Amino acid sequence: MKGSKLLMVLAVLAVVVTLVTLVVTVNKFGITGKATDTGTANLTIDAAASISFTDDACDFGSGAVNEDPTFAVVYTGNTSTDNGTWTACDGLTMKNDGNVNLTVTVGSDVSAATFIGGTGSSFQWIAADGGDCVGTAGLTTLTEISGTPNVCNNLTQAGTIDLDFALVIPEDAPPGSTGAVITATGTAVS
Repeated sequence: MKGSKLLMVLAVLAVVVTLVTLVVTVNKFGITGKATDTGTANLTIDAAASISFTDDACDFGSGAVNEDPTFAVVYTGNTSTDNGTWTACDGLTMKNDGNVNLTVTVGSDVSAATFIGGTGSSFQWIAADGGDCVGTAGLTTLTEISGTPNVCNNLTQAGTIDLDFALVIPEDAPPGSTGAVITATGTAVS
């Protein structure tokens, strides 16, 4: 009987030790058969410098210089024509349609001599940004068209710039149709 009791005590003691070991193991390592891991989601948005003309045509139509004085002036800034029969358009409008601010320059494929011709002709431009140019604005006064002047050092995203023209058309300008290609270039501000 003594031997049976001893066996029983040892069996109970073994069960208690096993239960304690099981509880400690589960608390320390977790329940076996369970696995966890983590993953990541990454996104990179590239800078996209883009500028486009939202109003890309300025058609002065056909016209003639009145007899006196000997030249006509057409200005798109206030859509006026003096001493001539042309119709002033409303200029061109550029828009930053990218996702970064831009430095904007403009250029023309012709000068006054080739666009209009005659004695004393003039082909000028001026830019107005309506507050969307947060950097240094260029072309803030009427300037004879040549080269690729800076229009704005920092045009905001979705910002616009109006480009207006002033033409001086002398009475000796050669008859015929002519055109100018205006190119806007936007470079991401770094």
